[in-house]
Amino acid sequence: MKILVTGASGFVAQHLIPSLLQNDSKAKVLGISRHKPSFNFSPRFVWKKADLIDFKTLKTLIQNFKPTQIYHLAGESSVADSFENPGRVFRSNTEGSINLLEVLKQLGLKPKVLLVSTGQVYGATFRKKIAPSETDLAYPMSPYGMSKLMMEETGLYYFRNYKIPIY
Repeated sequence: MKILVTGASGFVAQHLIPSLLQNDSKAKVLGISRHKPSFNFSPRFVWKKADLIDFKTLKTLIQNFKPTQIYHLAGESSVADSFENPGRVFRSNTEGSINLLEVLKQLGLKPKVLLVSTGQVYGATFRKKIAPSETDLAYPMSPYGMSKLMMEETGLYYFRNYKIPIY
């Protein structure tokens, strides 16, 4: 199994990557991020510097690696910062996700893709109760929440139109 993890230097990745390597002794993991991770788990884990906004680099990495699974963890994660820099948040969370899915479409690859989102897409709904359900309407109240909702909708579009298995 060949697994691509975007946002490989982030908090979730530092827990996910060791688990992936431990659960499959043959798994090879390619981690990409803008910043080098502070960890190196195994010879089966390779890190490459990449920004999802850089379509050409992203396409080359994916074309060479040909992942069978993708865990898309990359993106801006601060709700507060999203009010200060909404353009940066939309480029990272929305455009970066579009680039990832468009590369898969162009290369004809259909790995299983996990798009990681946030409860912030529910915004006001989320504030009214302990946990939203998947039947609640999205109502983001920040640029961050909106960028993640757009990522989710983009994933749905690529699933429906190009049959890329997105979870």
